[in-house]
Amino acid sequence: MSEALLDTSVVIDPPADESGLPEECAISAITVAEIHKGVLVAPSRAEHEARLALLAEVEASFAALPLDTPAARILGRYMADAKRRRLDTGERLRVRDAIIAATAEANGLTVYTRDEDFRRFGASCAVIG
Repeated sequence: MSEALLDTSVVIDPPADESGLPEECAISAITVAEIHKGVLVAPSRAEHEARLALLAEVEASFAALPLDTPAARILGRYMADAKRRRLDTGERLRVRDAIIAATAEANGLTVYTRDEDFRRFGASCAVIG
């Protein structure tokens, strides 16, 4: 069983010393979508091939957790909270990050990320360098 959910930023650029990551990690299905998009918009054939290799490695190495009903309910809460904040501050919701955080919260996992913005969500979060 997974202990953590890796944000796309950590999947694409893992820390040099991976000992700071839990042994069992999963990813969100949105991370697969983000990496796949990167393959499709690669600026060169060489970059396309490198990104395609990363996608294949990610799909073989990690369980991709879906945006299921419990995660969708949490995402709805994040969206409502963001709408209220936007009225006060103009802050907008980063939907892909919200999906990752909601998936983690629904599965009782900690998000490992390089992005401080994840702290705004209700999910447990570990920001790594």
